[in-house]
Amino acid sequence: MFLETKEVEGDASISDFIVYATMREVKRRQRKYNGGKPWPPVKAGGVRRGQRRMEELQHRREEA
Repeated sequence: MFLETKEVEGDASISDFIVYATMREVKRRQRKYNGGKPWPPVKAGGVRRGQRRMEELQHRREEA
């Protein structure tokens, strides 16, 4: 999907695609849950990094 559409969508890399999709979801949640206002900044180390644990994988949300 990415390779077939990157030229028409203008994505320079898969990283660009991921950033665009992530920011679209951030903006959607800002509108829905935060009155459309930007979220406050997160301090360095405020978000857990790395792969999900097994119990987290069992409860993840997948959309078609």
